[in-house]
Amino acid sequence: MEKLNNDAIILHANVVEGFKSGDSYNSHRPDYTEETTNFVLNKLNLETERAYDILELGAGTGIFTRKLLEYDTKDLRILAADPLENFLEKLKLLSPDVETLQCSAESIPLPDCSVKNIICAQSLHWFSNKKAIREMHRVLVPRGRLVFLWNVRDKTRPSDITCDIAKYIEDSLIKDSPNQSKKAWAGVFEDFHGFSSVEDHVFLQHLKHSGTIDFIMSYLKSLSYISKLEQSEQENVERTIREMISNHPEAKNRDIVDIVFNTEIHWCEKQ
Repeated sequence: MEKLNNDAIILHANVVEGFKSGDSYNSHRPDYTEETTNFVLNKLNLETERAYDILELGAGTGIFTRKLLEYDTKDLRILAADPLENFLEKLKLLSPDVETLQCSAESIPLPDCSVKNIICAQSLHWFSNKKAIREMHRVLVPRGRLVFLWNVRDKTRPSDITCDIAKYIEDSLIKDSPNQSKKAWAGVFEDFHGFSSVEDHVFLQHLKHSGTIDFIMSYLKSLSYISKLEQSEQENVERTIREMISNHPEAKNRDIVDIVFNTEIHWCEKQ
């Protein structure tokens, strides 16, 4: 793993405080489906002869990286980048053949026009700013693709426990934390004219993240805006969510709880 001087990497406080455990993040975060992975792969530009087929920014512990490897039929050369050393160590442990790079999206130590595609899975909200967008544009080849996606808790079914939990999180916990639901990235792309118009696709109620109540709580506590809280505050959050589940007319009678996600995929092309 190539490392940079950590002093050069400036991170949001919620990243520093909320993502201390790569093991917990990797064990409890939702995966990606075959349909989602193949959809992303089909959006890539693989025509140009360059060093890297894919630069994955905010690769984390490699949850989406491993899906790319699983469904890759073209022996793609992937460079997985993340600012957190502990997350990249977990990625390398699970995928030792993947090249990794410790860096932020705002400062990518690669030459101009050196990657064909950039993928940001569950990460773009952390670097939805002009500096990062310009840097991504710089390292992409002409007509290179930027693809970014999120698994988003489904709020379309009011009777489902997912909707109750999602609303509680958004109303009470996210606050000033960067988050996909705030759509801050859209404004950045509107102000930067180096990419084509962003296109979108949504797989509705596409993914179920299922487990015992304890497992679901571990997933929720892996969210940065919860894991950064003081222990007493985390306990209050856990108590509230456990009560929501135990009082829910359907969820309370089940040993396994389903958190349902939509998958949002967005893509554009360097102009």
